[in-house]
Amino acid sequence: MLQLPKQIVDLIKDDIKTYARPLEIALFNYHFDGASYKPVIEALKVFQNEDGGFGHAIEPDIQMPNSSAIGTTVALQILEQLPTEEDEVAEIVDKCLAYLSRSYHARRMGWTAANIFVNDYPHAPWWHADEKGLTAVDARWGNPTVEILGHFIRLQHDRGEVTFKEQLDYAVKQLLEATETSEHELFCYISAYPYFNKERQDQLRPVITRHVKKLLNMNVEEWNTYVPRPLDFIKSPDSEMFGITTDQITVHMEYIIEKLIQNGRLTTNWEWGTYPETWPKAKSAWEGILTVKTLVLLKTFGRLEE
Repeated sequence: MLQLPKQIVDLIKDDIKTYARPLEIALFNYHFDGASYKPVIEALKVFQNEDGGFGHAIEPDIQMPNSSAIGTTVALQILEQLPTEEDEVAEIVDKCLAYLSRSYHARRMGWTAANIFVNDYPHAPWWHADEKGLTAVDARWGNPTVEILGHFIRLQHDRGEVTFKEQLDYAVKQLLEATETSEHELFCYISAYPYFNKERQDQLRPVITRHVKKLLNMNVEEWNTYVPRPLDFIKSPDSEMFGITTDQITVHMEYIIEKLIQNGRLTTNWEWGTYPETWPKAKSAWEGILTVKTLVLLKTFGRLEE
């Protein structure tokens, strides 16, 4: 079984300080250097606004300082890696959920990903908002709404199930009736899936599996472009696989290990094509995010050499 050599991890540890944000450096130290979670919290607070939501380019493709649902889900994904019973973590989580409760759109039965203010700052073209504050992402109802519903169930189980029962039922109905979906909407369903009750899981499992099969790209030569690959759908060996095979996971694991051996980091397989003065900084931030996220995944799968 191919593993990422320890000397490569050591090289990444030194190199990541030259390009990554303090947040990803703190996450790396937390996961791989025995450091406390507290520097992660301090780095995360830089992106949090007084309204409890997150902005300030926590999602590097959205440079606006204003809070957004998508920015707040990014923060919750990071907080999920930390000990949620600690007061400092719980405090930020509570503020996130309070912000999301206030920013809920009743007519939409969910959340819009961003808002009109995104246009006032550098951003990726797919995040450009129309006059209603909707972006291309909002064409799919489940992104980020279904992921957010999962966070509410995970963090406030009874309230999440009761308060959002109508939305959860609609989430199931929406995907069951969908003839197509996007990989990003599917990622949101997969993120929330472990926190759904058994009845919802049983309803969703076959349809998620069917959509994964349609979307999954196993042409390795195309993996340097923006296509959904096996490990984009899976967090850990304990995850529901939704039809993805062990062989497919192995191929992707070895692909990213080879990339890390060659380059010492992972980079984006997309570009903005706009805001040339801002994109390099955003790209460096993404390289830190992608590299740390992938190293955590490799660790979870036992693919780091001891």
